[in-house]
Amino acid sequence: MPGGRIDIEKVTEGGTGTFRYTISAGPEPRDESVAFPNPQSAVVTTTAEGTPTTAHPADGSSGPAADLLPVGPGVRYVVQELLPAPPDDGWWELEAADCGPGQGRTDLEQAVVEVNLTADHPTPTCRFTNRLHHFTGLDVVKVTSDDTGLRPGTAHLDLRCPAYAEPLGLDVPPGTDRGEIEVRTSVPPATCVLTEPATGAADGVTVFTSAVLTSDDGSSTPITLGEEFTVPAEHTSTVTVTNRMTRRAPSQSPSPSPTPTPTPPPSAGAPGGPQPSAPEGPGSEEVEGTPGHHALPSTGSSPLPLLVAVSATVLLIAGGTLFAAARRRRH
Repeated sequence: MPGGRIDIEKVTEGGTGTFRYTISAGPEPRDESVAFPNPQSAVVTTTAEGTPTTAHPADGSSGPAADLLPVGPGVRYVVQELLPAPPDDGWWELEAADCGPGQGRTDLEQAVVEVNLTADHPTPTCRFTNRLHHFTGLDVVKVTSDDTGLRPGTAHLDLRCPAYAEPLGLDVPPGTDRGEIEVRTSVPPATCVLTEPATGAADGVTVFTSAVLTSDDGSSTPITLGEEFTVPAEHTSTVTVTNRMTRRAPSQSPSPSPTPTPTPPPSAGAPGGPQPSAPEGPGSEEVEGTPGHHALPSTGSSPLPLLVAVSATVLLIAGGTLFAAARRRRH
């Protein structure tokens, strides 16, 4: 009974693409009494996600994917899906294949489905659902100083993720201000740890470090070096580690002010010498000078003439007294 046929519907998620199919006789053992036709080919191109699209013969006709197929007990066919070429940023995966009651062995990894055509189910429709996956990308960017006075050494980062057997290292040599590594994997690294064993900074330089995880979906999250952070699956994310360097000012203890050596003031009244200021009344401050010395108030004239006059008066009185006493003794 060459009255059977197989229809194919394609549903794509995450993207659109062109898929091809071959429909051929099933594997051994086969019913030798059945004359299986030559393999038939079909093609389908989706234009919208989640919308079933019917495949047609590869020759451009409008019929079903495979037609005029013998039907009978134990008559099996193999439908093989040929995935489109993978895009640069991902890959296609067959998530499901449903051919109804006549479906036999199914291998999603190999994109192979066996279908039994029986009198009860001679015209099955097989729906293949494929998803476009995107690589999980993680870029690590290091931004630092290219001033070799501040950073004479090499800066180093280590990235550890479960998807990688060994840590991935990033070195930024002196004289450059940026370094980057790119990782693309189909196995999403759910969590990673980023450490910075060396900043390359010179002695006496203070380093301020910040790290931010940004994703292509627009999200941004600060992370802490040495602690786990989550990498969004099937997105491209970037961790930017920035070092800001400043040179510390040398620590200095304040030096005590030297004690000025007092200069003895010139004698009061000396020609050309400054005259000490008269006190402004009770409670006036002492004039700076030799420790313990107090300035005398100024009268505006020298005391020498007064001392001479007093001395002369005393001598005259003493002389008169002695003269009178001598006269009394003579008499």
